[in-house]
Amino acid sequence: MKALLHNTFQVGAGEVIQLATKVDNPPLLAGYTTPPHGSKWAKVKKTNATDTREFTCPGTTGQQVTFAVSCAEAIPTGAPSKVAVYSLSFSSLTNPKDSPVNSGIAVPQGLGPISQTYTFIVQ
Repeated sequence: MKALLHNTFQVGAGEVIQLATKVDNPPLLAGYTTPPHGSKWAKVKKTNATDTREFTCPGTTGQQVTFAVSCAEAIPTGAPSKVAVYSLSFSSLTNPKDSPVNSGIAVPQGLGPISQTYTFIVQ
């Protein structure tokens, strides 16, 4: 997996990608396009502050996987932090020597949900 442009990645045919999402100000209120266009989610594990899931990329050059991640917040009135910061880490399970690629979504109190779209293109 290789990052190309903002939220766009180059992947190999059949490459398995893991997405790990964490929030610094729980609860984690993240939604994912289900199923992602061009694949499906597998091995989904959730806690109050984390979500880990995998998907497999298509086997044909030029095909892609696209999905949105939408994040919200539930910060109580008077809390010291006014922003929920989501950290997203994309890792190749097929090529573990590839460096993970990190992204983030900051959701100010009262302004969510905020969405970002991610695209993985088979090269």
